[in-house]
Amino acid sequence: MDRATITWDDEVLRLVDLATSEHPLLGERGYFALVSARLDEAADVWRDLELLYIGQAFHESLRERIAALGDDHAVVEAAAAERSGAEVIAMIGVMTDSSLGRITQGFWVDVESCLVARNRPRCNAAVEAYTGRKISLLNDGAREPLQARIWTKTPVA
Repeated sequence: MDRATITWDDEVLRLVDLATSEHPLLGERGYFALVSARLDEAADVWRDLELLYIGQAFHESLRERIAALGDDHAVVEAAAAERSGAEVIAMIGVMTDSSLGRITQGFWVDVESCLVARNRPRCNAAVEAYTGRKISLLNDGAREPLQARIWTKTPVA
């Protein structure tokens, strides 16, 4: 069984600030989750999290990939607009550990597919069963609302 760890950064960013954000991981390859949330200004925390979209950037930077979502941006924004006072924030994660010596694009995509199949984000176009390789995936760091562990000893339906 292959294994991977994605470490999700503590700092999220508002989707509207993507172009100007200086988040250090936006220039890297990795994974992202778009989440509808409401800012509790008094406590300075995001509340009422709803997972909308999961994606990945393998051949381009996270900034480029998130910006290139095209029609999916409209779907995500419309889903967030259904919730009064909510806005879209982006969580950024990078693969910090893997059982593979060399990370292939196939493995990278399989990890994304596991994330989508297990977490069922509302706006991913096709949330299908995962029938790929067996993977043990750990979501570490600031991973809410994502599940902490995903084991795919059998396909995820």
